[in-house]
Amino acid sequence: MKKSIENVKYIEFEMINRDAILIDTEHLLNLSVENLHVSHKYDSFMQKLLEYKYCEFLYVLISKSAKEVFPRLLKEHDIIGISYLSVNKNLIDEIYVLWNDDEAEENSNQITKLNEKGNLEITIKGD
Repeated sequence: MKKSIENVKYIEFEMINRDAILIDTEHLLNLSVENLHVSHKYDSFMQKLLEYKYCEFLYVLISKSAKEVFPRLLKEHDIIGISYLSVNKNLIDEIYVLWNDDEAEENSNQITKLNEKGNLEITIKGD
């Protein structure tokens, strides 16, 4: 069954320390997720095969109207993935990003900055 992202109301940024930042899609000016891949991993504790999606490139442009989330996103570069959520905040899909060093607390693939218009740009791309 194909998943549709037509009904996405929120984007949730997942951080390495399990923090999460929820953004209403009305504050998204641009979202680009490219070069998606799927991997499978058997979880012996859960005794099932899990599917993980990850992308090689993520670009997000968040409007300055959501500036209350900017300090956390600018302070630490530790996004591990994004989740698409419905209006009821049910998970639609989840995509992980490339992380350069498993031991690091920050993702060296992530660049976060304010642009000239005061909007927040997040770019995560692999080498």
